[in-house]
Amino acid sequence: MHTILDRNDVREHAKEVVKTLGLMTYLRALGSPKKGLLQQLTEKYLAEGIPMPGPIGNAYKLSAILELRAARIYARLAERFHQNRWVREFFEELRDEEEEHGRIMTLCLYTIDARAAVDFVPSVRDPQIRALLHELRQSERNAWKLSLDEALNLTNKLEASEVNVIFDRLLRQARNPKSELFVSQLAKAEGHASAVPKRIDALRAQLA
Repeated sequence: MHTILDRNDVREHAKEVVKTLGLMTYLRALGSPKKGLLQQLTEKYLAEGIPMPGPIGNAYKLSAILELRAARIYARLAERFHQNRWVREFFEELRDEEEEHGRIMTLCLYTIDARAAVDFVPSVRDPQIRALLHELRQSERNAWKLSLDEALNLTNKLEASEVNVIFDRLLRQARNPKSELFVSQLAKAEGHASAVPKRIDALRAQLA
């Protein structure tokens, strides 16, 4: 699942990137081999932008936190199974994808139109969200103790959890010209939550 726009993608979408994000953003993306376009863009907004205030802004911050929490779990699992290259690379890919999801939510936080129809506003005050955050923290702490089978079962559970549901629903209602490029890139790949179980099955078959 390719969701990180690298320099080749930037070249392919040159006209769209320049028109939507500006010439300087395009040139910076071409000149930085280590950072994807979205990473550079979100760093720029964090340094210079004004986030959406109030409950709507907090909802996008919350989703970014959830995605980055999941990324940290996958990072731990990549370290846990670092001796097996296939397993390590699998969890590293998931880490990178969840980090990119977190950046997309950050981009939406800075670009969502206050006049947009927003009817889904999750809050950290919701008991279900608090329980989810607690579960993610516990999973990160316990990652070192898991067998590979337990780690893959946890991955399936994470991908079916509210983390991805919240991301998907917030993304659908945040359409903005500056985020459309990334939304369309995600649409090219099979849905993250539905693709990961197939990738787990393929990994298990590879290890058998």
